[in-house]
Amino acid sequence: MLDKWLKHFRQDNGISPEAETSPYINIEGLEGKIKVPAPTDADRQWAKKAKNATSDAVHKALGGAIAAGQNWRVWYLLNRPLKSVRTVFGRVKQQGFDGAKSLAAGIENAAAHNNVTAAYLLLKYAEFKKREEQASEDRPQPRDIVRDEVQQQSVAGLIRTADLPGRDVFALLAKTFSASLAGDLDPRAPEPVTAYQRVMMETAIRAGAEGNQAHLDAMLENRLLTPLQFVQAYMESFFFTRLYGGSDDITGNERAKYLDWLSSRMIVDHTFVEEAKTVEVRLTDAKTTADYAATQGWKPSTRDLPLQDGSLQKADDSQVEIAKLDPKDGAVMYVFNLNAGRIHRIKGGLAQEIPPSQLPDTNLLDDAKTFRDSLNMQAPALEWHKGAPVRLRFKPQ
Repeated sequence: MLDKWLKHFRQDNGISPEAETSPYINIEGLEGKIKVPAPTDADRQWAKKAKNATSDAVHKALGGAIAAGQNWRVWYLLNRPLKSVRTVFGRVKQQGFDGAKSLAAGIENAAAHNNVTAAYLLLKYAEFKKREEQASEDRPQPRDIVRDEVQQQSVAGLIRTADLPGRDVFALLAKTFSASLAGDLDPRAPEPVTAYQRVMMETAIRAGAEGNQAHLDAMLENRLLTPLQFVQAYMESFFFTRLYGGSDDITGNERAKYLDWLSSRMIVDHTFVEEAKTVEVRLTDAKTTADYAATQGWKPSTRDLPLQDGSLQKADDSQVEIAKLDPKDGAVMYVFNLNAGRIHRIKGGLAQEIPPSQLPDTNLLDDAKTFRDSLNMQAPALEWHKGAPVRLRFKPQ
């Protein structure tokens, strides 16, 4: 039935509806879930109206078709060629599918509704368009630009869909991205495999925070991170802020979901889980302290301070400062270099070293030390030996 209608609606962009093997897109294990059905009578009537739709209309219709699981319509829209058309009023409008505008949003929408067929067709479009570009080149490319394009679409998709529920879509992206990484072993590759480690660690934490354990399983199965790197991601999650433009830090409850997965997959044992609870208390307390101190006016200082011999003492990670209002002199800055044991009072452009006894508040020095310590709080190092469980090596406080 579908073959009959392919004759009526020719494949202008050449994206066939079948789930096919490809050297670029890995659908192993998902073949039975990727299927474009035959069109209904309603689909055929709709297609006649959509044949010459503007790019904006195609973009909007594609979003609705993906969400509704109308995958024949998804396939049809992807095959609308992008072209410029002049209207009777002399204006130029774009018709057809604009991949540059719709690919990323389409994959994200597919993940939100776990429409793996739509995600596959979008990747297939990206592959096909790059194949066309590659074939049109007069000379051979030094790199496989088709692989590079599919790799970039899949890694971007992983980042954007880590906190969405589409387990099949995420698995497709993980399989495809993993397959593409084999090409990065080429020394001419612009980005070695290690360049993606940080991105994958943040992706894992984002997936774990939403409780998307199937996503983490897909990352583990496809070797996007090693077991030890999954643990490193947990430790670094204490310092991940504003993930991909987000506004909030990861909470203890979200981190606990990720830790549960590490434990359930036997990547860490019960001892590590108990140690991690201590880390959670230490580091979250330190962050709370630092945030509160910042509201009181404390901030790290990068000022070079004058010494008695006329030289300058460079700022280091122990240096903090706070502005205070002096009843006589107005606004005054106090700078503490705690490693050197020096305090400077700055009024206007004049910096003068003073003893602690000249501070306006006897608690100011202790507050400076507390703020400095909260800023420099670090997660314990990981200790691992082959055949042994991962352990945390705590530094003395």
